[in-house]
Amino acid sequence: MKDRINQIISGRDWTRDLPLVLICLTVVSYGLLIPWMGFFWDDFPVAWIADRLDSGGLTRYFSDNRPLLSWLYRVSVPLLGTQTPWHWHVFAILTRFTATLSFYLMVRAVWPKYTRLGVWAGLFFLVYPGFKQQWVSIIYSHFFLILTGLLVSFYLSIRVLRQIIYLSELSPGGGFVKPRRNMLLLFTAWLLALQNLLFMDYFFFMELFRPILLWEVLREQFPDRRKRFQQAFRAWFPFLILWVGFVIWRFVTLQSQPHHNQITFFSQLQETPFLALLILAENILRSLWIAIPVAWGMVFQLPGSDFGVRTIWTAVVLIGFILAVLSIYLLLMRRSLPFEADSRKSALAFVWIGFLFCFVAGWSVWLPGLAIGTGFAADRFSLVFMPGAALILAGVIGLLPARRPFPWLLVALFTSLAIGQQFIAANNFRREWELLQRFFWQLSWRVPAMEAGTLILSDELPFTYYTDNSLTAPINWFYAAINTTPQMSYVLFYPARRLGTSLPGLEPGLAVDLNYLAATFEGNTSQVVGLVFEPPACLRLLEPDLDVENKMLPQVMQQTAALSSTASILTEVNQSKLFAAHFLGQEPAHNWCYYFEKADLARQKEDWEQVAALGDQAFATGDYPNDPMERLPFVEGYAHVSNWSRALDLSRDAQKITPKMQPVLCKLWERISRTTPASLEKDHTLQTTLNELQCIEK
Repeated sequence: MKDRINQIISGRDWTRDLPLVLICLTVVSYGLLIPWMGFFWDDFPVAWIADRLDSGGLTRYFSDNRPLLSWLYRVSVPLLGTQTPWHWHVFAILTRFTATLSFYLMVRAVWPKYTRLGVWAGLFFLVYPGFKQQWVSIIYSHFFLILTGLLVSFYLSIRVLRQIIYLSELSPGGGFVKPRRNMLLLFTAWLLALQNLLFMDYFFFMELFRPILLWEVLREQFPDRRKRFQQAFRAWFPFLILWVGFVIWRFVTLQSQPHHNQITFFSQLQETPFLALLILAENILRSLWIAIPVAWGMVFQLPGSDFGVRTIWTAVVLIGFILAVLSIYLLLMRRSLPFEADSRKSALAFVWIGFLFCFVAGWSVWLPGLAIGTGFAADRFSLVFMPGAALILAGVIGLLPARRPFPWLLVALFTSLAIGQQFIAANNFRREWELLQRFFWQLSWRVPAMEAGTLILSDELPFTYYTDNSLTAPINWFYAAINTTPQMSYVLFYPARRLGTSLPGLEPGLAVDLNYLAATFEGNTSQVVGLVFEPPACLRLLEPDLDVENKMLPQVMQQTAALSSTASILTEVNQSKLFAAHFLGQEPAHNWCYYFEKADLARQKEDWEQVAALGDQAFATGDYPNDPMERLPFVEGYAHVSNWSRALDLSRDAQKITPKMQPVLCKLWERISRTTPASLEKDHTLQTTLNELQCIEK
């Protein structure tokens, strides 16, 4: 019985199951948290532009960056929509899988005898830990779609070359592969190479890797290097003409660069040749170091302490399960594969060709002077190194004894640990989406609507995967749902980053203009809403009377507070419900922040009875403020309804938290003194408060 089972296992071709294994691993790596994912980073601008400004907006958005990429979005957006994020995440998983399968087929076409290394490289390509932005789904689904096309182009050109070699080795009457079919495959490969050049700059220099692959394919048939070079160049020539022609068209006709960041290397080379070359060499070495050893070494990093026990244990269980299942599958495959006599030589070929791939592809990063990193958003540049990094690791492990199971188990370990890292990264995105939902719900409670032309100035928000530029789109979607013109209604700036560039200054009356590529904003620093959001504290609008003295704020935000006004905030109209229903889900339970935001809105309307009533509800919930500034609306509200003892107690509570509250509380009680009716209790409370706070009466 045992012999029969061994015969069945050994006789089965386990590589046929690899596509199914890859799609399962793709889902496990990137799809487990899709129901809790939304849009991230540049997804929001693209989705908003496509939804509100149609195809013309997309054309303008990509016009000075990747001008023809808009045509790809014109196909995908109508199919997947703009208001259902999970559609895009599924599409991103699909394109990630197709890119992986295409890469595997390409590797097998180049090295058909080395199934073992090809399988390993395919697994490593799928889970490459240097790139952790899979969940920016609208953007990177198209990246992987374009990369799929390029890899298929490589595969088809290799296949055509192998068929030509096969025909040449047959007798004149023995061929059964028709040359006409070769021409069709070659033309398809040419078109797929063209789409890469037209749509994307990231993979622009990858085309130069094709002749290296063709050279490797011809190794056995043409041992003489000169003849092999001639044949490889001949096979590559149609693609070379395409690449050179595109370079001429791009640089001469369009007068633009192959990357939206300008190529500064050549001008630097003219000015300071030695320094320019030194910087280039340093960037190349640094990029290769981060993209290969550092990226693969990250799989051994433990999750940070900010993750909950449940998330950590889920990751551990996931890694253990994948390790067990994948080990069994790979060991079964090992038993069914023939022994490779020259395994060490083939492994070395994978290593050096992987390095060549990285070196060729990296010029789209190095020429513009871009710097790859391990964190968001610099890790996006690692995309160009994915194929090479996968080949290198497969080759390095392939140097181990081929007859032993240890290399196979090591492949399973690297793959499962990388999947664990991708799961941790997915949790980071999931938590940030939840935080963004919290931000917008609090914003909608406090600001039901805004007048068009409002400039929103915020201290840098606690987001990793959103910038002020990317959040400008959902804010316009949120508050200007009916605006379909290229004139934007709102813009969000971080003054600490924008001051002196997009934001000319922090004085009233300054014009603020922003070119959002697909739309423009025209505003003025006299119409500003300032805010801060530092969870677990609530979102809070800046008050010019108080926050100019708030030493808990950065200096730039104290200056911003002087511009902030609630004059442009409409207190009744709410146009955000449609947006909230699609992106933010059901309204969360009314906790402390709900009552704080509503009380602050009631304070703006000078509805003091409502402020006091909301205060009673807020403190009755058992929840509590996480920022002493959150007590101030209730201090003022209770004072206006003559509940002086309660106002004094809350003021004391705020002062106890930090002495930095003293100038703010003094300003608040000064305002209360001016705006409340006279009474003996008021006078006594004011005197007590001013003495305790040591305020200087003016």
